[in-house]
Formats: sequence, structure tokens, C-alpha cells
Amino acid sequence: MNQLKLTHDAATDSTPDPFNNPSPLNGRPGRTKVAIVGFEEQNGQTAPYDDPEWDCWMFNMSNRLGFMCDSHGRFRADRAFDLHEEHAQSEKDMAWINACPVPIYLPSRFGSNPHAEVFDLEAIEAEILSKYGRIVRTDYFASSFALAFAMALSEGYTTIGLFGVSLDWGRERVVERGNLEYWIGVAEGLGVTVVLGERVKLCTHPGIYGIEYDKEKQGVIRLCGELMRQLLQSPDMAHALDETLQLRTEALLQLRQDCGNAVQRLIFQSPERHP
Repeated sequence: MNQLKLTHDAATDSTPDPFNNPSPLNGRPGRTKVAIVGFEEQNGQTAPYDDPEWDCWMFNMSNRLGFMCDSHGRFRADRAFDLHEEHAQSEKDMAWINACPVPIYLPSRFGSNPHAEVFDLEAIEAEILSKYGRIVRTDYFASSFALAFAMALSEGYTTIGLFGVSLDWGRERVVERGNLEYWIGVAEGLGVTVVLGERVKLCTHPGIYGIEYDKEKQGVIRLCGELMRQLLQSPDMAHALDETLQLRTEALLQLRQDCGNAVQRLIFQSPERHP
């Protein structure tokens, strides 16, 4: 896929500059390896940005976070994804969507980028069936990474790498991580090689259930405690928890009252009180 030429839009706040300083590796056809690059790359680059054998896929506002670059500081991406509906996009998000100089996949057609593509789940399902002779679930997706992973499968990549993608915080840990691990299992079952980058915690657990009883138990307790702390840092999650606790408290008070009333009825209906 050739590098697309669009007008530079400073409103995208992109770092590095994808319009005037792109990597010569961008857009080369015929590759069989793809790197799905997540936001934890901010803590240190681990993806194969300099390797000519790999495609690199970026997500959402990665253009503003400074890590989608090769060792010479040049913008390195072959494809972009922003799989959120238009009403969820900020002004800066829309500026990037409209100006993105590599093919960008969206959930529907919006914005002014003539080279934007609509993410087509039905086509992905049909391509996986055609290539592997298998029908896979296309109704179970909890993150952009899982959606892109399924697309990579449908396009016949023989190696799919996940870099900077641990999904180890809050909502990610609760719903997104297990979903992406499901797709990793699907890929490995189809004979596709899955590479997990340095620091990626997917497909890990603190111990073997039962066999390493104490180690696994204590590890899970620590994970649950950390998850609770993370969830309480989110105003939405904290509010939902408050509502749940309030409903449970009200239910317990009602149960207590009902039990008290029942006991009173039993006492006053007792034969000892009505000789």
C-alpha cells in the first residue's frame, strides 16, 4: 500500500511529524508479519519499527504520544485505526482522522479523509472462512486491538505481534484482556505465530491453579486488590460501585425488617401466648 499524500494539519499535534518526516518503510507491500502497537510503548519502545519485515499498526491518538517512530525519529506506521463512533471523537481526534497520511480504519464513513476505510466485520468473517475453512465469532470484541487482530487474521498474516498491549488496568483487565487472549487462542489454533513483546502481560497468571495453590491464591488476591484500587480511581466506576452498595444496603435493611416482622408474627401467633 503506497504512502498517501495529504496536507499537513498542525492541529493534529503529531509527534513525530508524519507528514514531513515519514519512515521509508511505511507502506511496503507483501509483508507477512504485523505489529499491533499499544499505548504502553510510551514507557519504552519494543515494537519492530526498524525491521523491514514488519507492518506496524497504530491506534487512536498514538500520533500525539511520540512512540510511533523508528530509531531515526521518523514516523513509522503502515495503518491506523480509530474504531470509535464520530460522536466519541474530540476535536484533535477529528483533526487526525481527517489528515492521517496512512490508511485509517473507522467504524463508519465520517470526516473528510478520502482515503479512510470502513472497518467491515462481515468481510473479515468471510475472509477467515475462505483462508482457514473456519467460522469464527465476530460478535465478541471488547477493544480496538482485538478487532485489528481479527483483521490481521483475515488478511493472512502468518505472524501477529502485540507490543505495548498488556490491558492490565481497570476496564482493560475486566473485559478487554480476556477478549484479546481469546483471539490469541484462535490465531494459534489456526497455525498463526503470535509474538508477545517485552513487558506484555497477556496470557500470564501468577501460578498454576491447584498445583501451585498458595502461590496462585496469593497472586490472585493481590491482583484483585489492585484491580479494586484501579476501579475506584475511575469516577464512573466509583459511582457505579456506590450505587451497587446503596442498593445492596437497602436490600439488606429491607430483609432485616422483613425478618423482624416475620419473627414478631411468629411470636404473637405462638400457642404459648394464646392459651
